[in-house]
Amino acid sequence: MEFFLHYNMRITLRFAAIAATFLILLDAAHASAQTRVPRLDPGDCPFQRPDWAQALKIECSWLTVPETRSKPSGRTIRLAVAVLHTSTPAGPPLVMVHGGPGLSGLRIFLPAFRSELAHNRDLVIYDQRGSGYSEPKFCPKYTSARDSALLLRTLEEREKFWDRQDRECIAWLHGEGIDVSAYNTVASAADLIDLRKALGYEKWDVYSGSYGARLAQEAIRQDPAGIRSVVLASPVTRGPATQAEVALSTQRALEKVWTQCAAQPVCSTAFPTVSADFFALYDDLTKSPYPVTFAREGSTSDTIWLDGRRLLGMIREHMLGRPGRLARLPLLLKELRRGDRQRAAQTLVGYDTTSTLGAQQIVIHLVNCYDVYGPVFRRMRDSVYATANKVFRNEQLNDCEKWQTSFADSTEYAPVRTDIPVLLTTGRFDDRTPTEHAKRIAATLAHAYLFEFPNEGHDARPVGCHLSILTQFFDNPSRAPDAACIASIPEVQFVTTWDSQ
Repeated sequence: MEFFLHYNMRITLRFAAIAATFLILLDAAHASAQTRVPRLDPGDCPFQRPDWAQALKIECSWLTVPETRSKPSGRTIRLAVAVLHTSTPAGPPLVMVHGGPGLSGLRIFLPAFRSELAHNRDLVIYDQRGSGYSEPKFCPKYTSARDSALLLRTLEEREKFWDRQDRECIAWLHGEGIDVSAYNTVASAADLIDLRKALGYEKWDVYSGSYGARLAQEAIRQDPAGIRSVVLASPVTRGPATQAEVALSTQRALEKVWTQCAAQPVCSTAFPTVSADFFALYDDLTKSPYPVTFAREGSTSDTIWLDGRRLLGMIREHMLGRPGRLARLPLLLKELRRGDRQRAAQTLVGYDTTSTLGAQQIVIHLVNCYDVYGPVFRRMRDSVYATANKVFRNEQLNDCEKWQTSFADSTEYAPVRTDIPVLLTTGRFDDRTPTEHAKRIAATLAHAYLFEFPNEGHDARPVGCHLSILTQFFDNPSRAPDAACIASIPEVQFVTTWDSQ
């Protein structure tokens, strides 16, 4: 009996040891799964469900990836992801790649994007590294800086203010241990590939706009087997061209406005000197900024000083390519020079006096500086400055050596070559990524369709004819979309009086 008791005890202890070992291994495996990178973890959605997606199942998650791609076991960052599932998926998933850099795909596409592109497929929307809801969050004090800068009277005051803000932010980034060189397009494309694989998709379609189109081109280069088709809307070029040529692109966009006004008898009669008015007004406001009172939330009001640089900036940001606003431009220029100046100024300023760039501007600095700054960019920019009117020249990327200490090799500027079907869309009044840039991109694509829309500017929301062409393309990328509807899009009709708006 004693023998059996000792034997049973030994068996029990052995099983206990085996069980303990198994539990240790299980815990280790669980811990490994929790620390594995890249990985996708479920999370709460940080947004309200959009009306157009009420019938869709929405799953939100966090994609954890290495901050520095060459150090996979180092610091990690998290990207906010939402997948909208249709009940009857018939096509491949579609991922939306937002622009900026530094904007938020979740804030842009969820509230306003049309459901036609998601009616028969999963729709994937995410925020790129450092952008939107994703982490890390950069320089918390930087977000409110624009409100203070808005009230400064002179360009010199604003430049000194922003230099101080930039240097404080850069010190904060380094103090937090953030690898600023890790925020670039090559790294973001690797994130996009990790997202596709983590979601279990063999292939997907890609919709991209503005800077997102530069990221999509890099994704084509890195992950051609994972992409079925691509839309490049208002595409930013690989390499420095988009940033280096912005002065000339802006000049030509405004020249198209002057030309279209001259071609409309009503506009040309009312504003026979619209181009001269713009340049004279720019000079007048540069010499003597004009005070514009605008209302803030509640009952408070402030004064913004409208100078030449701000005039051009507001036209670019809030009028070009927005037909309803663009139609007012010749009228506002005339009224600012010799008419109801306060009303015209308040109309222009009132388009956007409260929005702030904040963290987006930091990502713009980091990504654009890393991607394109260097001797090639400087040579291209100097060549453009020799041609462009001085009004449109700026200090584009001159502060890059503050933000970055290393930069992309110029070998990364090579255009993408692929036989993946690509649709390129542009707007006639695009002052950043004109149709000429899209033609350069399309030149090395074996299977490309390019369309220009006559009433659009930069990265316009696709509706009507534009949306129809997108839908056709994604339904069958191997066939050219029927774009006959473009011919029926009316040109912008300029208004000549306040009453005719």
